[in-house]
Amino acid sequence: MDKYNNTADMRAGIANLEPSEEFRTSFKYNNHMYMYAGDLVGKLMDPSNPNPTEGWMKAVKDVVLNPVGLESAVASYKEFRKLSNIALAHADSKTVLPEDINAWLDPVAPAGSISMNIKDRLKWIEFLLNKGTTSDGKTILKPETFQQLITPANLTPSQGTAPVSAAGLATFITTYKGETVIRHGGNVQGSVSKTCFFPDRKFGVVGLYTGADFGSLNFCYDIADRLLFKDSKTLKNSLDYMKTQKETAAKQLKALQDEFNGRNKDTKPSFDTTGSFGEYSNPVLGSVILEKSVFPNSSFQIDIKAPLAPAFPMVHFEHDRFVAPLELGQNFSVSFKIDANKVQGFVLRGDGFTDDIPDGLYFKKCSLKE
Repeated sequence: MDKYNNTADMRAGIANLEPSEEFRTSFKYNNHMYMYAGDLVGKLMDPSNPNPTEGWMKAVKDVVLNPVGLESAVASYKEFRKLSNIALAHADSKTVLPEDINAWLDPVAPAGSISMNIKDRLKWIEFLLNKGTTSDGKTILKPETFQQLITPANLTPSQGTAPVSAAGLATFITTYKGETVIRHGGNVQGSVSKTCFFPDRKFGVVGLYTGADFGSLNFCYDIADRLLFKDSKTLKNSLDYMKTQKETAAKQLKALQDEFNGRNKDTKPSFDTTGSFGEYSNPVLGSVILEKSVFPNSSFQIDIKAPLAPAFPMVHFEHDRFVAPLELGQNFSVSFKIDANKVQGFVLRGDGFTDDIPDGLYFKKCSLKE
């Protein structure tokens, strides 16, 4: 997993991004900004460490995790994978995803690399309900610091059943049945986490499960209905919502399968795929490596060096276009640009990489000779 430890490409790439809105005039969520915030923490708390992410990991353990008593908590994916009793990432109830599917977490560790067991998650909820004070009376967060966590800074798109929602400091503030709800979620490939607490009612819910996110927030609200509001009617709504989401996902998958099955199977790439191996770069996303795949029945794999995703296998679709295998649940493709029988680069499209960029992102082959 050491190949994911260099975030220099990402840090340099961010500088090329143009703001899409004026500062603090609109809600924009970006995990990589958490990476930069973590860099600042790492540099301030451990200035002698040349790796600011490692500095953040040490600081978050020394300042927060250990003082709160979260004994099972680890601050990196590498540490998580070394544990003996862990929940593995799943594509569905039967399909375990590759071991390094979330190895990209460590380079952007402050955005979501912390893992802990359910006992400590509940202890964390108790800590939040006590406004930054542990169960034995030890104050970790000053009252004014805790208040920043739950103070609305900007409106966000509607969350769940609430007509209006807002963003705090790494939290979302919304309402449910007339009660204030503070929540935050964490989704990585094949794993989902939800933390919700009702500060005025001293009540909190933690939801953890593996697989795709089909209504995790609804289930948190269902637990609140049963235990806090003494109303069990919401479960049917949650199950209906999950059913609808799964049906939608199934339709999307069928559309992809139909497209894949309807392709022209007689076409072949206009180039030798092994000749495409090497490094490619994009000014925003940084560098990627096309290399021999370790996955069976695939043409090659894309290893994104910048901390955006793990390596993914690609299979031939038709002509010079390749797609991710459908069973991985990833809807993205690469189309190669060929000139004088040589690969010049490729265009990446789909699944979060190119949101709002209909033409995709172009990666130029780095080894081209002028």
